[in-house]
Amino acid sequence: MVSASSEMTPDTDDDDYAAFLAALRAHGGAAQGPLFATDADALHDAFLAALPPEMRQGYTCAACRRFVDTFGALATISARGELRSWLWHAPGIPARYTAAVQVMARRVDDARVTGVALTSLRVWGLAENRSQRTGVTWRHIAIEPPAALVHVASPVQTAAQAAAEVAQERVMVERALGEFSLDVAVSARTLLKGGNLYRSEKAEAIATWFVELHERMRGAKGPIADRLLWSAAATAPTGFAHLRAGMLGTLLEDVHAGVPFETLRARWAAKMDPTQYMRPQAAPTAGNIAAAEKVVEALASAGALERRFARLDEVEALWKPETPTEPARGGIFSHLRPKAAKPTPVAQPPVVMTFDKFRREALPEAAAIELLVPERGSFIALITAVNPDAPPILQWDRADRRNPVNWYVYPGGSPSSQWGVEPGWREVTALTLLPSMWGAEVEHKHQGKGVIALLRNCRDTREAGIALFPEVLKSEYRSIRATIEAYSKGAKLEGRPKATACGLDLRAGQTWNQQLRVTDRRGTQTMYSLDRWD
Repeated sequence: MVSASSEMTPDTDDDDYAAFLAALRAHGGAAQGPLFATDADALHDAFLAALPPEMRQGYTCAACRRFVDTFGALATISARGELRSWLWHAPGIPARYTAAVQVMARRVDDARVTGVALTSLRVWGLAENRSQRTGVTWRHIAIEPPAALVHVASPVQTAAQAAAEVAQERVMVERALGEFSLDVAVSARTLLKGGNLYRSEKAEAIATWFVELHERMRGAKGPIADRLLWSAAATAPTGFAHLRAGMLGTLLEDVHAGVPFETLRARWAAKMDPTQYMRPQAAPTAGNIAAAEKVVEALASAGALERRFARLDEVEALWKPETPTEPARGGIFSHLRPKAAKPTPVAQPPVVMTFDKFRREALPEAAAIELLVPERGSFIALITAVNPDAPPILQWDRADRRNPVNWYVYPGGSPSSQWGVEPGWREVTALTLLPSMWGAEVEHKHQGKGVIALLRNCRDTREAGIALFPEVLKSEYRSIRATIEAYSKGAKLEGRPKATACGLDLRAGQTWNQQLRVTDRRGTQTMYSLDRWD
């Protein structure tokens, strides 16, 4: 639009134009998504027409027109379904541009949403170009959007494909809202939160999302309802919009049909059996194997399929025992070790409390913990990637926050002898939350909540595959889960002799009655009986 060169002394118009660009760049660079495409058109023509006549010629610019045509009609949707231009409400626009910018803003605010806007471009528009003939530099509208608005390029899904998927999910959400009323959704959520349905955590977060969406949609009609549907589809966590095809859909159907509770609970338990849930029940086809080869090659993730047992030092610990203070080095008696103080037990029955309360009140003062190991229990092993630099394949593992650790347990539990641990009081080497909770405890609610008591000298002696289950993998692997499942069953975990991150698994939603013997920093020993999560 307006030129600038080293030979020029900026005039008032040049100063105003610099302020105009700066205001747009600052506002666009701080935008909150997602962004939506609208049917607002002819925005650049409207901008030119609203400028004073003497300015129009200088602002007839192909680069700026391209930016406005590509990004100018994008908008955000509020929680109430209001549409608002993402860019043209920028504060600090110089007065000579205000009217022209407001014209574009009104057109976008009154437009109809046509889809979600996704692009992998990290710079939107052309900031400037230089004339080879005159040496003049021309500055244009261009934005560096925040990272959250840039679609992460994927070899298996382009930005256009991701946008098309959101459009399909919008239809799914609208259909589910029509089929299952708010009363049905609330009843399903109540059942899931009541703790009487097996592995209810797998659907509780989705049910809550569906209820809250119903409440937002109540009374919404026309464009408002349409925008709220687009917003729901664009912001839904992976898989949430697939209500009819998922486990929540089967529960909603049973509630809607008035199925008796005991029958409903039995059906739910059968479908949530870990050996069945999201697990392919047949060998992969030749086509699925071929597709899997292409996906893994495209994602360069072959190395991530090599797994091993995790070590204690790789665990994000909630608690670890205090280590004795080392005597000063170099003294004549530095080789001697002081006599260990004998814990003083408190003469009282076990203190019954929830883990949540134990975590708050007892754990901060705990110096050592012992756990009463049962003959049979929910023993668990933490596993991780052999190659720590391999691409993330787990839902909670990200390039900017690596966490390649997952786990396996045996349905119905397993004997302590299989894990090399005798029943009775055994030393706890660490308490840790489920790996899906590390770093952000609420980010992957559908994986459930749980705490693991890691035990000294505990390791599985049985071959169990490598535990790459479909329910923990990123969505890019959903279509090839039959092949991944077959591979997981046949592969072997490495590093068994160095496995120091195995123990007992305690999950929210279950009754525990797990006894712990805690020695605090003063040497007082108290026995606790943890009955549940909270």
